[in-house]
Amino acid sequence: MMEVAGVAICALVLILSLKSTRPELALLLSLGTGVVIFGMAFPYLVEMRTEMESMGAKVSGSGMTFASLMKVLGICFICQIAAELCRDAGETALGSKVELFGKVVICAMTVPVMRALLDTVVSLIP
Repeated sequence: MMEVAGVAICALVLILSLKSTRPELALLLSLGTGVVIFGMAFPYLVEMRTEMESMGAKVSGSGMTFASLMKVLGICFICQIAAELCRDAGETALGSKVELFGKVVICAMTVPVMRALLDTVVSLIP
């Protein structure tokens, strides 16, 4: 975490110093720093995915539910990153639209999970 904080603080200082004279370079530096930080997080994401797949294999009979949850988690990450990139580029409204679309997709994807949960609850009622 200290490495990420160091990269972010160094980039922030450079971005703030470039913003008034060369805003296009400041934007590129901001986006580039985001890519570098994502690259630093990637090994952790791979490890997390491996562990989640291992847990999913242990859960019997609910592979669809687990797969859906993994997809929802991926959508959350992708939408958040895309929305923040839009905001970094000064397009706050576009970032908000990306987040809204992500929320709609997540709601649509959770309907089968909610249906399966409801079916389970109903089957338990005598």
